[in-house]
Amino acid sequence: MNFNCSVFLDNGKNPFLTFVTKGGKIVIYSPRHALDNTGAGKGVENAFILNINQEITAIAAGKPTEDAPRDFLVIGTRSSILVLVFQ
Repeated sequence: MNFNCSVFLDNGKNPFLTFVTKGGKIVIYSPRHALDNTGAGKGVENAFILNINQEITAIAAGKPTEDAPRDFLVIGTRSSILVLVFQ
């Protein structure tokens, strides 16, 4: 099993570390501030855990274009591609 991780910036300033656990969950960690855990996932103060119930085959982050205001988090499974933009 490959372990994937990526770092992205939510607004060009605040870093987030994202990685896939051995159990297939995606953890989004912010060392700087507490995250809003009101969405589909669940988490603790500085981490947000996503469970998409599919095997994660790839994870990457970055800007789609140089002038994009935020980084995108792209998650690949065997049957789909998910793109997340944090605001």
